[in-house]
Amino acid sequence: FHSWADRNGVERFCEVKDEPLAGGGRGLVAIQNLEPGDVAVSVPLLSTLRIESKIEYEKDDAWAGALATMLCDESSKKCSSFFAPYIEVGLPKEAPRTICRWSSTERLALQDSRLVNLSFENAAWRRRQLIAFREEVRPSVSSSDFMCMLDLVCSRTLKGTDGSRMLVPFIDNANHAPSEAG
Repeated sequence: FHSWADRNGVERFCEVKDEPLAGGGRGLVAIQNLEPGDVAVSVPLLSTLRIESKIEYEKDDAWAGALATMLCDESSKKCSSFFAPYIEVGLPKEAPRTICRWSSTERLALQDSRLVNLSFENAAWRRRQLIAFREEVRPSVSSSDFMCMLDLVCSRTLKGTDGSRMLVPFIDNANHAPSEAG
């Protein structure tokens, strides 16, 4: 993954290390303190999975389904994908277990009607994204794989200043903590 990043213009401006995370994937950690405004890593746009801003993508947040579809397509290419090292090493093996993946019983146990309603609305949105994905013929990608990719996209996507949405290798593995937290 690091050699792929080096070949594709990813620059590190401070020493970083990546660590395995529970559930697969990696976490990126700066091993020195950073000040506000410091740049730790720079990733060229050509090394991102990116969709342009389009009016049709903004309706019902369809950009997420479009980016998840792109990620599915790249994943199905296996080793021939430009993004294979990122997909294999940089992304978690399991999608985040978001509240919309909980059973109805688990959601109702929250005893917070607003949160329960939001979770059901989100689950309905996810189903609409799946229906749109299924309208395109992609026999090599299962519905389950698409939903996992959709969850990864929803938890890792960054929005560009031009309105584009992208998955950014290395950057999407970073987390932050205020200096008081160590």
